[in-house]
Amino acid sequence: MNLLSSSSLTRTTSNTGQIIARTLSKLQEGSVQETKISQVHEELVNCLTTLEREIEEHEKLKTKQHNELSVLSAQITELTDRVEKARLRENDLTERVARWVDYLREEKEKVTVVWSWKKTATC
Repeated sequence: MNLLSSSSLTRTTSNTGQIIARTLSKLQEGSVQETKISQVHEELVNCLTTLEREIEEHEKLKTKQHNELSVLSAQITELTDRVEKARLRENDLTERVARWVDYLREEKEKVTVVWSWKKTATC
């Protein structure tokens, strides 16, 4: 997120709002003379242009933030997949180690039985 753009946009919107408020105040007072009508019109056109620019900037910011969120979402999905694969590998290795432990235990028992048998046979 770009906080500077957001605060700048808020500040500009506030200025535009002040101009509109002043213009409306003048219109309500009835103090607008014909010579000032063109000034009021110009202020309103400037306000409209500023608002259009602000909307455009806001849309750009919104699109940028949406794109950033999409990238983050894709990265999270990729990391989640990697974690799941690592878990599967860990489970596979755990099972393989357990099988080796069982195999070596059986071999040890066989050797112990044969050794005991030979020891008994020689005595």
